[in-house]
Amino acid sequence: MAWLFVFAKAWRVNYLPWPAFAALGLAVWILVIGERLLANVMRGGDPNFPNGVHPLLQRHRIWFGVAMTAAIIGLMVMVFTVLPMSIFSYLRIGGVLIAGFFVLVVVGGGRSDETDLAKQALAGAAFAFGTAMTAHAFLPAVDLMEMLSTREIRAFAFFSILCLCAADFWSHAAGAGGDDSSGDLTLTIMVALLGVVALSLAVMSQQSMVRPFYYGILTGAALLHLVNRRRTRFDATQLRVLAILILGAPVLVFAAFPSW
Repeated sequence: MAWLFVFAKAWRVNYLPWPAFAALGLAVWILVIGERLLANVMRGGDPNFPNGVHPLLQRHRIWFGVAMTAAIIGLMVMVFTVLPMSIFSYLRIGGVLIAGFFVLVVVGGGRSDETDLAKQALAGAAFAFGTAMTAHAFLPAVDLMEMLSTREIRAFAFFSILCLCAADFWSHAAGAGGDDSSGDLTLTIMVALLGVVALSLAVMSQQSMVRPFYYGILTGAALLHLVNRRRTRFDATQLRVLAILILGAPVLVFAAFPSW
């Protein structure tokens, strides 16, 4: 929801009602809880697997299922009554990304790490697309291909995917004793590439509204590198929390710039 605010400001969306933020928040919550419940079913309800279901969700999965159903109904009401009809042209791609993610959850069976990279990549892409489309749908001229061609959504998708993959890598490395030189090198290269791309786009940007967007992404890349260098000081849970905080940190950088 915070990133929706960033996209709206960067793209000069003049009107963005509060139901747009509520709908996005509900959609993300539904997908997260749905993935956890499905993964729990696939692993036979055993909470001892890596990345297992939170005990609260395990104990109250029926109530979470009821809450998720109510959230789905509320989301559908907002989509059909408040959000612009143009949102449906975006939902086709969003639906494909989400369907692909849940297919990988089923294929992985909640037990294997083999599909983790592809699953996190799809999750990051879906997260970026869903956030950006909610802002882009309120522009006067709606053009799906134009949105997909923007540098902002590509940079944000790259950043989102890296945050999710880093969280997975850090968690698995912590469980394996913290030593994974090949994974560490790959993550370092990708984070460095993100930093170079963000800095280059910030320098090349001609719009003062967009430049802070890339400075925020650059800050996120720096934080990813810092935590990756110090990851042995934290346990798996702390590292996942840090990855989530890093994903949100660029919003503060964006908000600190008076240009918007």
